[in-house]
Amino acid sequence: MTLVSSNLLTPTPRPPHSSRGSSYRPDIDGLRAIAVVSVILFHLEVRGFGGGFVGVDVFFVISGFLISRNILQDLEGGRFSFARFYLRRARRLFPALLTTLAATFAVGAVVLSPDHLVSLGRSLAAAIVSGSNILFWQEAGYFDANATVKPLLHTWSLSVEEQFYLVWPLAMVGLWRGGGSRRVLGFLVIAMLLSLVGAEVLWPSDREAVFYLAPFRVAELAIGALCVWVVDRLPKSQWLAEGLGVLGLTAIAFSILRYSPRTPFPGMYALMPCLGTAALICAKDGRHVLGFLSQPVARVTGLLSYSLYLVHWPILVFVRYRADGVLTNHGRAAVLVLTVVSAIAMYLLVEKRYRHATGRATALRPSQFAAACVALAVTLALPAIHAWRSGGWTWRMPRELQLALGDKSEIFRRRQVGIRSPECHVNGAFDVASAARSGCLSLREGTPNFLVVGDSHAADLWMALHGAYPSVNFLQATGAGCLPIESLYTTRDVRCGRMLQYIKQQLPGMAQLDGVILAGRWNRRVDQLTGELAGELASYRALDVPVAVFGPIAEFSPDVRTLAFRFGRLEGFDDFARRFMHHDRAPLERRLAQIVTTDGSGYVSTFGVVCKRGTCPMVDERNNFLIADYGHWTVEGAEYFGRQLVQLYPSPSQFFDDDAGH
Repeated sequence: MTLVSSNLLTPTPRPPHSSRGSSYRPDIDGLRAIAVVSVILFHLEVRGFGGGFVGVDVFFVISGFLISRNILQDLEGGRFSFARFYLRRARRLFPALLTTLAATFAVGAVVLSPDHLVSLGRSLAAAIVSGSNILFWQEAGYFDANATVKPLLHTWSLSVEEQFYLVWPLAMVGLWRGGGSRRVLGFLVIAMLLSLVGAEVLWPSDREAVFYLAPFRVAELAIGALCVWVVDRLPKSQWLAEGLGVLGLTAIAFSILRYSPRTPFPGMYALMPCLGTAALICAKDGRHVLGFLSQPVARVTGLLSYSLYLVHWPILVFVRYRADGVLTNHGRAAVLVLTVVSAIAMYLLVEKRYRHATGRATALRPSQFAAACVALAVTLALPAIHAWRSGGWTWRMPRELQLALGDKSEIFRRRQVGIRSPECHVNGAFDVASAARSGCLSLREGTPNFLVVGDSHAADLWMALHGAYPSVNFLQATGAGCLPIESLYTTRDVRCGRMLQYIKQQLPGMAQLDGVILAGRWNRRVDQLTGELAGELASYRALDVPVAVFGPIAEFSPDVRTLAFRFGRLEGFDDFARRFMHHDRAPLERRLAQIVTTDGSGYVSTFGVVCKRGTCPMVDERNNFLIADYGHWTVEGAEYFGRQLVQLYPSPSQFFDDDAGH
């Protein structure tokens, strides 16, 4: 029994134009199936698929191969037309994409908080103009909204492909007419090498740019394009074809099963899945592996792959959003069922219907199809841009709550000024000269000097201490995501590793410090980092510098602003928010305090300073929110913490008593 018993999912291949093989290869649909299934299982956080994100790279290689092959066939046959090429791409991509955008925005307008609707509106507008990857690169970083609440995050890869489709035909035709295949091949090899080298060089300082931007993905597309010239020049050997097939499938499987989000990717690590895909493409005469990839289930999944990719992420985001960020096994099952049903409907009703100029689609001539796409895109863009620019349609909330929440961009702008970002709180590479010029690490004579070290929560703490103790000089060495434990970072890490190494080995005046304050987003990893944290404390003790550790902050999931939107009022909000606070604070406090005080260092309970009997204040007496997202403080939040801290510790020197936090 088959999953689909009719011919509705059967591909409609175009006849071959040249000796380079038929336009349709069922094994490539099998490759698409592997790619999309690995991506979906990775996003569902299924154990064992930590490298499932490489499915996107498999897609890139396939696209590079198919697009280059089609262009070359038409060039060799004297039939190439830019208009026909771009129309074919538009029919392939835009109907399903625009349908996904429309459905996603409709659901988002109902369920998303204003902050998240702003993000959705902005990302929808970017997706329409094929700029999603650029937008998400600009937004990426420690203060970026959690990826799990961005329903269109996955469109970054579509934008990379669309940018490739825009540029590559122009380049390929120009190179072909100027020097034939030799010039095209030379260009591809050079572009691939430059892309790989660029990714390796830039990754340590700007890994988000390497991940999202097209120039650093060119290598993957170029590998696919090079297959066009390799596939028909390999010796006709069954053994070679089978060997390439096994090698390719093994390389892809290894990447999916052994890579993880911590893998330095893309760059050289992308070669494993990309060359594996290339090997499978070139093994077109193999029987066993390619026969496996050509099985009906694999072929059907491959045919559905574009629709599956489009719908799975918004569905996952909305399911998780309504479940307060928790994805249970039942939730995973629901996402899978909804994804498959939606993808089949999308393929049959939209993708297949408009992909080829046959059947009912003949009613739309090319000019009519283009006009329809533009009209639908504009119709979608107008409300999306309005939601983005108007603050996320805050009219959906009571006036009192609108005023209390304020404008998120202004709140974060003030916060960035408060934590001295990017001069003293670094998001990129740590630069000693810049820190020196900004006075971030400057001692002040005639006053106590304390150094605050850690991540963005340490930057919050610096902001609070600076305001609470005006007669004390607090130096600042903080970086996005930099938990203050040097041994966690390699020498390749130009932000955290370089910063932590500098302050202990090269910071002028370290011996004159009155103490070092460590703070960060302490979490369940503390139990795994007992030795590392003890070693960090010992390294400061060896420098004869007192150390105090500030404990974990209160964290909420979903974020506080989303909770306020759901609750709908300020009265009683503290008690409501308590239900969504991470409830591991007490055991985490005890474990961290034990490690620190055993060393003889001081410990301060950040949580205990402001949260009484497990409930934390959400707004101050002027109805200003104290928390900006899941746990970072607003400027008012830092001021509030500082006022409470001074009452408990009139002098910062008291932080360093080994029983300070008790």
